[in-house]
Amino acid sequence: MVFVGQSVIAFGSEEQKRNFLPRIARGELTGVWAITEPEAGSDAAAIRLRAEEREGEWILNGEKIFTSGAHDADYIMVAARSDPKAPSKYAGISLFLVPRTSAGLTVRPIKTIGGWSVNQEVFDDVRVPQGLLLGEKNKGWQNITRYTFNFERAGIARTGLLLRLGDELERIVHGSSSAGARQLRHPLAELRAEIMAARWLGYRVAWLYDQGQVPSAESSMIKVLTADLLERIADLGTDILGWAGLVRGAEAPLQGRIEFFLRSIWFHLVGGGTPDIQRNIIAQWGLGLPRD
Repeated sequence: MVFVGQSVIAFGSEEQKRNFLPRIARGELTGVWAITEPEAGSDAAAIRLRAEEREGEWILNGEKIFTSGAHDADYIMVAARSDPKAPSKYAGISLFLVPRTSAGLTVRPIKTIGGWSVNQEVFDDVRVPQGLLLGEKNKGWQNITRYTFNFERAGIARTGLLLRLGDELERIVHGSSSAGARQLRHPLAELRAEIMAARWLGYRVAWLYDQGQVPSAESSMIKVLTADLLERIADLGTDILGWAGLVRGAEAPLQGRIEFFLRSIWFHLVGGGTPDIQRNIIAQWGLGLPRD
């Protein structure tokens, strides 16, 4: 929901802000972000879903895939190709707020090893009112790269999750009498320091947005950092808990969260852009290095 709400704040119309933001704030409306397609994954600008303008509305045809939460959402924020004659794949893209219950829209859940559903969405002559065009026509890619991708990557909330996991593992180590468990205090301390650094980086990202700046490099930094920290704390959790760290369910130690994150870590690594993509953004926009 955060990507949709923040995108409406950043480049939505005043009418869209009045219509959507109060309901989002009250928890009455949920939305998801759909950009990935079967032939447009890491190369997100290669989207083929078409949006054709006809008689004051838009007709959408095509497919999206791996959209988390689409089966439960009220609206799907969809990136579509609105000008097939644009001179480059980065031009001629528009964004739309599509009601999930729209005629011609089929949402098919895909169960993941992580335990939740990503989804396939098929658009078959889905009609979208002109008022649900989000941002300027054919300028969607600029808004996606300036705002939406960075909202997705910022990951401020994930540092809170990491801190809670670290606290619970620390209590287990503190209460253990085994020499092996006590030897893991230093790795836990190192992780705590890095998690706190990531949290402050998240606050800096929020501050930069508040100052009207675009923290592309910083958003990629925190995304790659928090995904790496989550993988490391899950691995350390199995070192501390042993076989019990691989037990699933509410009765398991830490309610099975260590097992869950081991099982779902690939989502956190790949979602929002792979680590290599993030490092390329940091190199180009943060360090000023040439693009390969």
